[in-house]
Amino acid sequence: MIIVTGASGHIGNQLCRTLLKQGYEVKVLARNPLNHFQNKAVVVVLGSLTDPAFLRREIQRSDIVIHAIGYIDLQNSDYDQSVESNLTTTQVITDVCKEKGARLVYISTADIIEKEKTGLIEEPVTYKEISEKDHYAYTKKEATVYVRKAIKSGLSGVILYPTAVIGANDFKIGPITKEVKNVLKKRFLFSLSGGYNFIDVDDVSKAIIQSGFLPYNDEFILSGFNLSITDLYKRIRKFTKQKKFIIHVPLWLIRLIIPYVKQYSIKMIDVVTENHKYSNQKMKKYLLSELKPFDLTLAETIRFIETNR
Repeated sequence: MIIVTGASGHIGNQLCRTLLKQGYEVKVLARNPLNHFQNKAVVVVLGSLTDPAFLRREIQRSDIVIHAIGYIDLQNSDYDQSVESNLTTTQVITDVCKEKGARLVYISTADIIEKEKTGLIEEPVTYKEISEKDHYAYTKKEATVYVRKAIKSGLSGVILYPTAVIGANDFKIGPITKEVKNVLKKRFLFSLSGGYNFIDVDDVSKAIIQSGFLPYNDEFILSGFNLSITDLYKRIRKFTKQKKFIIHVPLWLIRLIIPYVKQYSIKMIDVVTENHKYSNQKMKKYLLSELKPFDLTLAETIRFIETNR
């Protein structure tokens, strides 16, 4: 049995859809009822994901547990929720998987990887120093360290580090989908030097599934295409055929005004201005040889947003 947590999120939702397409039986562990799978062959079991007794009942030795929960608090507004969702839940699930002999696939994030200012970012990864004030990255790093230690001491598992995940079926409207949605609404777009590495959510799902069946433990960066902010805006403009004016704003001015703009934060600026040249050679060799073209990914993302307005 393949067990998924975080199925209401972007990666978890698409993962379940991909698993069903590939013919797998899927069981979702969730705290609340899920609307997206009412007409699909997914078994949803409700319970507390921090309750070892509940997890022991649902997880068995032959299972592959894909832990995709991630509370993304870029505004750093709820530390307790970040700790519970990102750290505590991971610790308890890791312990139960190790105890039961189940295989754990943990979805971490590329945000925690130590990066040189230039050059290629590749495995093996080391983790950067992160302040507790950075709720998301800090709790994800602590959780990843916990899983890594458990693997070294006998847990069957793999850790995956996806970059910026984009694509359809993001019903919660995460940060990337939200930014694309904002760009679609505006005629004047303010750009800055910097960018992301984007990977399609469907490609992420396929790589996750493949990693679950590897006969060994490992870690992989899941990355796709490097794009500047300006390039992303131009591609959206080209696809929509809308008149959009791209205005470059110096970084010093962005940092000056960002505290007064609610939807953005200094953390977001730091992410787009750091090195985002990730290697995906190891991923391509062992998990996913072909990537969906980015223009197709962008088209599917825009169609999803327009359909779900």
